[in-house]
Amino acid sequence: MNELEKVLQAIEEQQKKLGDGPAFWVGEQLKDILRETPAAAQIVLEDFSAGHTVAECEKQIRAYADKHRHGSAGCCPPQEADRIIREFFGIAGCKQAAAPAEKHPARRSINLADFM
Repeated sequence: MNELEKVLQAIEEQQKKLGDGPAFWVGEQLKDILRETPAAAQIVLEDFSAGHTVAECEKQIRAYADKHRHGSAGCCPPQEADRIIREFFGIAGCKQAAAPAEKHPARRSINLADFM
């Protein structure tokens, strides 16, 4: 099992204890980030062994939402939640994996005279 698989499994174990609340969804967003940035897996594993949890990260996001409350509703936009997650786990500087090059089938020119 590689580091990415280990950290995804660790997140899922935390999610089982959290139920279907906001912290569960922070775990889902963290898993998405790690799939895009597999080099960050080791850093998050180290944070987990140091006691950091997905639930604590969710508290940081909730604090941001409470601070930016409009009436009775708090708000944390997705980009801000992503930033908070990356900063909380110390992976803000990790680079994303290069996207695989898309392969297009060979294109050939169309001659409009062929349709006459």
